[in-house]
Amino acid sequence: MTMKKNLLLLLMVIFTINFTSCKDDDDYTPLIPPSDINVTYGSDNNNKLNLSYSDVTLSGKQVKFATTDGRTASLTLMDILPGKAEATVENIALTEGEGEYIFSGTSPVSRAAEYSVAYSGSVKKGEMTLKLNVSVPDPKGWVKTYSLGAYTTGEFTVGDKKYSSWVLTSPLYAACAFEDLELSASYSMLFKGLGGLLLPQVLKTVTLEADGNIRAQYYSGAIQIDQNLIFPMLMGQGPSEEVVNALIPTSGELNSPKNLAYWFEKDGKLYVKLNITAIIAQAMSDSETTGGDETLATIIATVLNGNASTIKQLLSQFTGLDFSEISDASFEMLLDWIKNGIPLNVTKAEGGHTYMYLDRTAFDPIFKDTETPADDPSNIGSKSDLMKLWMLLSEAEIIPEDAQLAILLFAGILQEWPTNTAFNVGLDLK
Repeated sequence: MTMKKNLLLLLMVIFTINFTSCKDDDDYTPLIPPSDINVTYGSDNNNKLNLSYSDVTLSGKQVKFATTDGRTASLTLMDILPGKAEATVENIALTEGEGEYIFSGTSPVSRAAEYSVAYSGSVKKGEMTLKLNVSVPDPKGWVKTYSLGAYTTGEFTVGDKKYSSWVLTSPLYAACAFEDLELSASYSMLFKGLGGLLLPQVLKTVTLEADGNIRAQYYSGAIQIDQNLIFPMLMGQGPSEEVVNALIPTSGELNSPKNLAYWFEKDGKLYVKLNITAIIAQAMSDSETTGGDETLATIIATVLNGNASTIKQLLSQFTGLDFSEISDASFEMLLDWIKNGIPLNVTKAEGGHTYMYLDRTAFDPIFKDTETPADDPSNIGSKSDLMKLWMLLSEAEIIPEDAQLAILLFAGILQEWPTNTAFNVGLDLK
């Protein structure tokens, strides 16, 4: 009898606890009505977003917040994780604060589990504060600090011609393949030579960081250009290593800010995504020009969501120049790069070299002449987008007069473009 009585009491206690818990759940009133905070923060001035990425302010972005019960929530990050137009962090536990919910944690991201996201912040009606620290996937082992490849010269043979001071390597990687083998070698060497002269005066290192940022050490001083060093390269004679190395600054390097450019891997390629809003905002800040980040982001989004024809009209109105003759294909490719990232090939070579470069497909829209008939070979290239754009900018004196003849360096490429099978240009890094 006593055992039955104890069992009955135990069942009553369990029933009472369960009933009380259910009653408490049913009676729970969220601190903030979900309808007041289930919005897209950063979308307008009424829903402010204070966002930081790797402890640095990131402006011009949007985050969707969603909760049904005030206890758990999800965040949808809009074009914030490198390579992800949308990414959702789910099952976020909410803690009640003073008129706001507080949250923090570390989680993989749905549909992108290889990304690890550490988050913390708070949300209330009209405002969200969110701090993100992200680790992006690095399947190719690209995360590191790269220095520029060395500039070297030496003997080289092209056909039956031998050269004693041919540019063999430089910070600029170039590999061209035309039907004319001498033209291929000459342009590859010329690009390497020009890159060897100019790049080390601007850039010292490039770092691909674990959070997806691209950082650089760079020089802000004036570039020294001696035309007496350039013209001999047209004849296959590059400047000596001593002359080139003497032009490289020995101090005064600066570190680029975070959150201006990102990298991510996709289909074996390295994509570089520019944060256009942040870059323009940084430029405006440097020039002491003021403007709201939300307004700037809205304007940029409107432009980027337009088609090529619309972009050309806007550019024409803004600059007073007529861009109507430039093909839609060139603008469409540029828009795709801005929206989705610039696709770079990455090749590792002997001696610890890493080549990061654009290939022929990147240059084809602007180099290809679709207007000049094939039976007029001497004029092929004259109607290319590159030639049209160069003439347009030269006539407007946007390109300085003393630099306008530089287009002649590309004349042979444009004319022989139909025979080209490879045109790789980029950085030679170590």
